[in-house]
Amino acid sequence: MVMKTDTLTALGTNDDKPSGSMLVELLDHIEGWEYKQNSQEIILSDAFHKLLKTNQVGKTLPAAAVTTLIHREDRRHVIRTFLAALKEKAVFRADFRLVVQSQVIYLRVVGETIINKQRSVRMIGVVQDVSNLLSVKQQLKEEQQQSKYIFDQLNSVIWMKSLQDRKINYISKGCNKLFGYQRDQFLENYSLWEKSVHPEDKQVVAAKQKLLSEGQPLSHQYRIITSDGQIKWVHDQTIPNKNADGTISYLFGMVTDISEEKAMEERLSYMVNHHPLTNLPNRNVLDKRLNKLIKEDNDPFALLYLDLDKFKVINDSLGHKFGDKVLQVVAGKLQTAAPDNGLAVCMEGNEFVLLLDKYTSKKDVFRFAEHIIQLIESTMDIEGYELHIKASIGISFYPDNGSDKEQLLHNAHRALFHVKKSNDYSYHSYSSSNGFSSFTSHFLEEEMRAAIAREEFELHYQPKVGTTGKLLGGEALIRWNHPKFGRVSPGEFIPFAEENHLINEIGDWVIQTVCRQLGEWRDKGFALYPISINISPMRFMKKGLVELIEKNLDTFQIPAELIVLEITESTLLKNEKVVIKTLEKLGKLGIKIAIDDFGTGYASLTYLKEFQADILKIDQSFIRNLGNNRQKDNAIVSSICHMGKALGMTVVAEGVEEQEQLELLAEFFCDEIQGYLFSKPLPAAGFEKVLGDGRLQSGK
Repeated sequence: MVMKTDTLTALGTNDDKPSGSMLVELLDHIEGWEYKQNSQEIILSDAFHKLLKTNQVGKTLPAAAVTTLIHREDRRHVIRTFLAALKEKAVFRADFRLVVQSQVIYLRVVGETIINKQRSVRMIGVVQDVSNLLSVKQQLKEEQQQSKYIFDQLNSVIWMKSLQDRKINYISKGCNKLFGYQRDQFLENYSLWEKSVHPEDKQVVAAKQKLLSEGQPLSHQYRIITSDGQIKWVHDQTIPNKNADGTISYLFGMVTDISEEKAMEERLSYMVNHHPLTNLPNRNVLDKRLNKLIKEDNDPFALLYLDLDKFKVINDSLGHKFGDKVLQVVAGKLQTAAPDNGLAVCMEGNEFVLLLDKYTSKKDVFRFAEHIIQLIESTMDIEGYELHIKASIGISFYPDNGSDKEQLLHNAHRALFHVKKSNDYSYHSYSSSNGFSSFTSHFLEEEMRAAIAREEFELHYQPKVGTTGKLLGGEALIRWNHPKFGRVSPGEFIPFAEENHLINEIGDWVIQTVCRQLGEWRDKGFALYPISINISPMRFMKKGLVELIEKNLDTFQIPAELIVLEITESTLLKNEKVVIKTLEKLGKLGIKIAIDDFGTGYASLTYLKEFQADILKIDQSFIRNLGNNRQKDNAIVSSICHMGKALGMTVVAEGVEEQEQLELLAEFFCDEIQGYLFSKPLPAAGFEKVLGDGRLQSGK
C-alpha cells in the first residue's frame, strides 16, 4: 500500500488534534507511522504494531527502538536516506528488511516531511509488507537462473531474438561449442549466425525463413561452418512469438548438432546401397539406375551378368575368409574396369552385374566382356596362393531383350546359365530365337517335377543353439541330389523354381516332410524342438497355405509351436493385405513367424510392428563383419539385438563361424546362434544325434 504525498500533507497540517491521536484515529487500519524530530520518537498505528508483533499498541516508541529492528545490512543506508529526506524536506522512500522475532520482513516505506506553524519538524508515512511480492520475484529470479544453467549445460543452443532491433537478446553457452564463437560475439553481431550457414545451403535456409514472418514454426536441417572451419549438420527449430494483435515480436529457437546422427545416417544409407563385403553398389542402386534409364528411354544399354566359375571349390578348400578376399579382389577389378557411364554391382554370393550405358555397338559390348574375362582370369596372388579364376558372363540388351529391369536381369541370368552349361565359351548374349530360353525352362521344370516323384529332394537340418551351445531348434534346408548332375545348389534351382511357380509345390513338400519327420522323432522318444521352414514370397500369394499347414499338423499330430515359418523382408512388400491376413491366421493357429535375412531388404521398422513377427534373424552379411576392430558393424548388430528384445522378439544370428563372433553376440544378448561354428546342416540321421545330446560344442 502506498499513500499519496498530498494525503500525508493533509494529515500532517491538521492542528485541531494532536498528531498521535490523529494517527490512531486515521491510520489504525493501515501500517502508518509518525516521526517527531524534536523528541526522537515514533508513533505506530495499531496495524504497524501487529506487523512488528509488539505489545506496545498506542504507545510512543523511541526511534532507536525501531531502527534496531532494521536488518543490519540495510540499517546504515536506511538511516542515511531518512536523515537526508528530513534535512532536504523531501519525500522519504526506501525498501528494506526488518527482523522481527528472527523472521525477515520486506518493507516498502514512504514518508513526507511536514513542518507545522510552530516550525516543528516531523515525518508522517506508511509502510507496505512486500515480503510475498519479493518472494515471488526472488523465486522467478532463481527459476530464471536455473533455466539459464540448464540451457548452458545442454549441447543444443537456446536463443531468443527481438524482431524490433534484430538483435539476439539471449543465447546459451552452447554456442561456443557448436559455432566456435563466444556468447558476447553473437549478442553483439547477429550476422555471425547467417555467415555460419554453409554457402550451398544459404539459399534454402533463407527461403524457409519466410515461414516465420507468416507466424509458422520452422524446423529444418542444414550445414554450418564453424569459426575453425569445421562443417557440421544442425537441426534448427524456431518458434515465432505472436502478440495479441497477431504481430510477431520475438523468435525463440533451439539449434542442435546432429553431425553424428547424419554420419550414422550416411553410413546406414551406404550399407543399404552397397554390398558389405565388396563395397560395390548393390541391387538397390542397380534397380534405381535401371528404372531411371528405362524411364528416360533415350539410349540403349547392356547388362552383363557375371559369375565366378567353381567358386565353391575355393570356399570349401581354402575357407570362406579366403573366398571373401577373392570376391574383394574381383570387385576391385570390376570397379576399375567399369567405364564412367557404367556401373559395377555386386549381387549375392559370387555374382556381379556390369551396366554399360550408351554403348556404340554390340560388338563393343562383346569386346568389353572379353576384356573383363581376361582381367579376372589373370593370375591372382592372395596370401601366397596363385589363383586362376575363371568367369562366365550372360548379356542382355535394352530394349531388345526386355522393357523392364526384371526382364532384363532375368534374361541376362538365363544367358549366364546357358554359358555355364555349355562349357564352350565364356560369355553369351540372350536370344529368344535360339531356343535357349524355352529349352532351359522346360528342362528344369520337368526335372524338378520328377525330382519330387523320384524323391531326389531331401532335407538337412542346421541346429540353432543358445550362446552356451544348448539346442533350441533347427532350420530345414532343401537339397537336390540329381542322378546325372549330382548335388545341385539351391542357389541354382530355387530361382528357376520361383520363375516357373514350382516353388509352391516344393515348399508344400518341405512342410509335409518336416511335419512327418517331427512325428518320427517323437515316436522314437526324442525331445522335439521348433523347426524353421523357409517360405517363398510367392507361396503367400497363393491360397491354401494356412489350410495346408493345419492339415499336416493334424495328420502327424504336431503342436503348432514346433513350426516356424521364415519369410524374407521382400515378402512383406509383395501384397501387404494378403500377407497380413495370412500371418494373422497363422498366428491364431500358433505358428511363429521369423523375418529372415533382416537388414538386407527394403522393409522398414514399421513392418516389424504391423506384421507382428516373433523372430528376427540377422543376416549373415552383418555377422561376417563382427570383430574387435569393427566397432560400427558391432554397433549395428548390437542395436538390432536390443531392438528385437525391446519388441519382444527372439533374435537369431545366422552364419556364425568364429568364436569371436559368438562372444560378441553373447555380449549383445543374442538369443539363438546358427552357423558352422556349431554345426553345418545335417541329414535327418545326423540331427537325431544332436537331439539326443541336446547340446553342441562350438568349433565342432
